[in-house]
Amino acid sequence: MGTLKLQAKNGAVGNLVPNDNTDSEAKFTLPKQSGNLATLEDIKTLTDLDVNALIEVVNQVEENKQDIIELEEEIDALAPTFDRGQWDYKSPANPTDSPEEATYFILDEAGAVATEFSKTAEILFHNNDVAEVTHTWAGIEEGQYIEVFDAEDEEFLLAEIDEVELEVGYVKLTVTVKQSEGGPAGMPPDLTAEHRVRIKIFEIPEVDITTLMPKAGGTFTGKVTHTKDIETKPAGTNTFVNLKTYPPKNPVTDEWDYSSQFGLNVDLDMGNSGYNAFKFSNRMGDIFTVNGGTNPAAKYTGRITEAKHLVNKEYVDARIVALETLHTGGNTFKFNSNTVAPNNNQFTTVSSLTSSNKEWHFKNLYDVTGGSVECKNYKATDASTFELWQGTTLLVKTSIRDWKTSTRGSSAMQFICSGYKPTIYDAVYLSESNIYNVILTNMVKK
Repeated sequence: MGTLKLQAKNGAVGNLVPNDNTDSEAKFTLPKQSGNLATLEDIKTLTDLDVNALIEVVNQVEENKQDIIELEEEIDALAPTFDRGQWDYKSPANPTDSPEEATYFILDEAGAVATEFSKTAEILFHNNDVAEVTHTWAGIEEGQYIEVFDAEDEEFLLAEIDEVELEVGYVKLTVTVKQSEGGPAGMPPDLTAEHRVRIKIFEIPEVDITTLMPKAGGTFTGKVTHTKDIETKPAGTNTFVNLKTYPPKNPVTDEWDYSSQFGLNVDLDMGNSGYNAFKFSNRMGDIFTVNGGTNPAAKYTGRITEAKHLVNKEYVDARIVALETLHTGGNTFKFNSNTVAPNNNQFTTVSSLTSSNKEWHFKNLYDVTGGSVECKNYKATDASTFELWQGTTLLVKTSIRDWKTSTRGSSAMQFICSGYKPTIYDAVYLSESNIYNVILTNMVKK
């Protein structure tokens, strides 16, 4: 740990140096001094907690110092500094005297010593500051600004330099006050205290105000690059911030040109990378993302529960079913008049009259490959239809419902017509000697 400075109750100041011991109450001592600093009996033993608190304060002071340095560097980038330093205030015995080494004073318009910054007409600085740095005042010109800041009581002077006079051992600056607070020797009643000030001489670059955007709004005519987040807030009682696009103007007629597509384009081509994306998100994660690159695409990962919601391929694929057509496939397929479950290549009914029969039973049919399949491995849809042909004659065509396991045997399936009788029919009696063709469309394999 570095050396700390403490001031005793009697005003004596000494360096606080840690001992080498490692006791829980590490003692700190002060070196003996001469004169009125011979003893500092009122400096007591410090506990570890006290020491840590002191260290924390010192560290915080150092951090603040670094922050101030960084801030001054950033300010210098905007308003370049031509000189800086620290001087102590020392009122001269005669206003015509030159300032003593490492000191300064101010004069009013009448040439008298001024005690208020607001009345400053001239400032005189010795060439050497308190850090024993010699200033040549090179580069200091009229039109620049000088800032004088008293850190002890936050009094200050900001003035424009009107004239620079280099004298032997010091400089005299004729100034016009812009802003001020207090005076160089403090505020009443203590007008004799010699306060130290920090000065900075800088230049404010000329700015073409016509190129600046007024706070109330205006029009950008060039490219604007944002390096931080952009936040928009509605004005007044508005609930939304509107982004409005306009068409281009016709250069000849100065009218809006609606002859071609216009609007807002989000260009994702920078770097030609698929990681370049435009997205909508909230605290739950991404909702909609558009990526650039050589394989540009859009991904929607939001909720899909309402009629107006977007859907994605994953959702559609999960709901698309392959519709199949089952048929007799040119095989010999016959009617069985018994009331038992049908065998392969047979069907049974409740009535043999096609115009009045509503219930049909099947064990097998054939798929698109021509192979025999069991009907129990399929299910009907709302669009399923049944056709019964004898040769080239259509005997029955109807939509179906109530597709289920046959009441005549678990190896077969049954269905009924969706109406009280077939939609299309030819009133004939089914015969066990005839060969029939069957077509079941829009079926789904389980």
